[in-house]
Amino acid sequence: MSRRIALLIAVCITGGALAQEPYPAEWALCPSIASQGQVYGELDLLRAQLIEGHGVMILYGPFVGVGTNFGPGERIVVPKAGYELSMTFIAVRASTACYYGEHKSDLRFLPEVGLTCFGLGDLTYGWAIPLTDDRIPDLSTHRLALTLNLHRTAWATLGVRLPFGKKDD
Repeated sequence: MSRRIALLIAVCITGGALAQEPYPAEWALCPSIASQGQVYGELDLLRAQLIEGHGVMILYGPFVGVGTNFGPGERIVVPKAGYELSMTFIAVRASTACYYGEHKSDLRFLPEVGLTCFGLGDLTYGWAIPLTDDRIPDLSTHRLALTLNLHRTAWATLGVRLPFGKKDD
């Protein structure tokens, strides 16, 4: 019974935000660090819509990015494309990533779910599902990522002015 009440409250709160008019879509840089058998640094470019109101912030849109591993050993480059939906405290991401090593490529579908702080920063756990038979040996199917979404309007709603982007205010 308590789960149904919590779900009803979440739907009512989110529904109130969805009734608001979204801000125009804008580009956001999204640097992240991830652990997937190795440590990876990534930089995504997110084309995000923002809806905020009634204490709820929803940030969503497609992204493209690239990453690389740190440390000794084989260099791995990771181009990817996907979609993000962050709703106040819950983040959901799905992407397709191709891990290119020196002699192999490893294509994977990567669904992620986790926590977010109003869409400004995400901590997500994902499972990298292999889509081909090629494998990079040191690459785990489990992924933990910490992402910072540098969306200018979203940060401005909290009173933080980012030092880049349009100077319209």
